[in-house]
Amino acid sequence: MLESREQRLRAVAERAPDLLLIFDAHHAVRWANEAVEGVFAAAPHPLLGTDLLTLVHREDRAAALATLERLSRSAGAQEVVAVRLRTADGVWRRFHVAATNLLGDPAIGGYLGSLHDISECEQVEGALAASEERYPARSIARSSRPSTARPPRRRSRRRSSAWAGRSAWR
Repeated sequence: MLESREQRLRAVAERAPDLLLIFDAHHAVRWANEAVEGVFAAAPHPLLGTDLLTLVHREDRAAALATLERLSRSAGAQEVVAVRLRTADGVWRRFHVAATNLLGDPAIGGYLGSLHDISECEQVEGALAASEERYPARSIARSSRPSTARPPRRRSRRRSSAWAGRSAWR
């Protein structure tokens, strides 16, 4: 029973669409799931030993370091940060990184990071904001008050007998 549960958890972790990493106190990657292949076009093994901060955009390193510092303060601490990472094709993509301090957990012995690519979401939000600026009269999101326009009300001249019995006006 325990063995099948462990196999199931391993299969989920390996095949999760988000990038999962375990890294140590010195930021060296110790384990990565198969999603790393889609992001960095490399099997998880070449990433092992890589300093996680070398993958982070220079302008985002201060935020990443501050997050890691807060994370290291207590076992079980959780932190979230958005950073840009350089992918295999040389493009900087924005990731939402949720990390948990599991240094005290003998099964993990490090920090667990879950990285979700939010680049497309940010591009869509940017395009929407640009569209709202370009076409303010058509923007629903920028409206400070709800629309009062209503479709014209149509009343039927014929009423069913069932409706006529319930109607307050005759």
